[in-house]
Amino acid sequence: MDVMLSANFLWILFTVLLLIGIPAEQAKGDRSAGIMLDPGHGGVDGGTQSPDGSVLEKDLNLILAKRLAQQLLADGMQVGFTRERDEDVTRYAPINTGWGRHRRDLYGRVEAASQHRSLVMISIHGNHGTFRNRGAIVFYNPASLQSFWLANELQNRLNTVTGVRNTPRRGSVYYILKASKVPTVLVEYGYLSNPEEVDRLLDPAYQQKIMDSIRQGLWGYFVQYHF
Repeated sequence: MDVMLSANFLWILFTVLLLIGIPAEQAKGDRSAGIMLDPGHGGVDGGTQSPDGSVLEKDLNLILAKRLAQQLLADGMQVGFTRERDEDVTRYAPINTGWGRHRRDLYGRVEAASQHRSLVMISIHGNHGTFRNRGAIVFYNPASLQSFWLANELQNRLNTVTGVRNTPRRGSVYYILKASKVPTVLVEYGYLSNPEEVDRLLDPAYQQKIMDSIRQGLWGYFVQYHF
């Protein structure tokens, strides 16, 4: 039994070191980011919004991403952002391609995770439906088993916070999931079309709970599945 416990401990320790253990001397001048956070939309693209138009998805995405980053950094994880202000992510995309702004923006998000050699990427979004819809939904790349595993870990923990029992959904239509070279999920944390849900999402305490559930899901994924 002692040998088995020791083996399990060493595996967990190895996984944690893999996640946070890019040597300090390498990290200083390095562009590595173990966790890439992608606050959806930005700049001229506001995303969806609350019924009264006072809350734009792009702003809430960034607020929540920064809150999650604080928690992950406190754990010692290395974190990167596709954007840290109200802007698009076209700076990572090639210029002379004839692509429109939207395509360059999506390409830039995928390229950011690749350039920073991220282990995973989490794209953070709000949802839109009816005024009755509520709860969080995590989308995954059906061609990536690790994307599914990550989505499942996050979804289970988000369900506990939201009180709505959802299952991870195939995100076949999302470019960021199909094109990403690292395990990627798209998290829709709640419905901005529901005024009551918007009120909850603007509450810092609830924001903390939602992001902490994602943090816990990340740890669950790395300990169980990342190899």
